[in-house]
Amino acid sequence: MANDGSYLTIDSNPSDRRADNNIYISEVDQAVKDINKALGFDESLYERMSRTNALAGMQSETGNGVRVSWDYHPKNGLEVTYSIDNE
Repeated sequence: MANDGSYLTIDSNPSDRRADNNIYISEVDQAVKDINKALGFDESLYERMSRTNALAGMQSETGNGVRVSWDYHPKNGLEVTYSIDNE
């Protein structure tokens, strides 16, 4: 969480460990699902997040005053950022 509360980042592999050592996956998956639900996003957002691949690049969705951006790379895992949408 940013000090000013303007964004929250979740990283499924913060140490960029090798894919066979992904110890963070289940906890991160549940956290993303819970945050999406708390922010009023429907379950299809998580489904799109979980199907993102490295070729897709950065993806995003805006709703309820929040912008969600995410990307996935096999080496780095899933990275999700929730930020206040000021537009």
